Amino acid sequence: MFLGRMHSSTRGFSEQYSNPRSLIWLDLAAQEVTDQLSVGDAALLKEQLIRFRRTAEAGPVLPSGPLIGSLFADQLIFREAQLQAVTGFFFACTDWLLLDVAQAVNEWCCNQQGELDRQLTSALLDAYAAERPFTSVENQYWQDILCFSATRFWISRLLSSLLPEHGDTLSIKRDPAEYKEKLRRRIVGYIPLPD
Repeated sequence: MFLGRMHSSTRGFSEQYSNPRSLIWLDLAAQEVTDQLSVGDAALLKEQLIRFRRTAEAGPVLPSGPLIGSLFADQLIFREAQLQAVTGFFFACTDWLLLDVAQAVNEWCCNQQGELDRQLTSALLDAYAAERPFTSVENQYWQDILCFSATRFWISRLLSSLLPEHGDTLSIKRDPAEYKEKLRRRIVGYIPLPD
């Protein structure tokens, strides 16, 4: 699998480029949209921000390196079943590798209701692990990272939708509800990383 090979081949990469969609960004973006959210959505967002702060403050030693940052369907070019090119590196950075994996799972392995398809998820995770095995610490924080990834794209889409003049939003407008529902589904259940 391309992502696993990419992450594996960058082991030892020493350069650093801060994540433009970090918890700091999420805190600032949340302040801009919270007043326009329903009470329930605002509470959901606040709950997730608290969760991510706790995760960050715990300082987990998770494998880090270069990330693509946005493996969306319209940024990958296939010929038949073969990946030919990856585009859209605006959010490329260095951070926890698991963030790329979570974004790929949330984007590529869900049904229309945002629920993870067990077969697709297992196939993606197994293919990735064949190139770069997951660590026990990554397994411990996997659900948190899945939720963090879904929240980031929910908020990014809210910025595009609610504040179209927002200068930091370069993405095409998409329905924020898609990633809000994916977040709700990840909170109540997920598929563990392979051993």
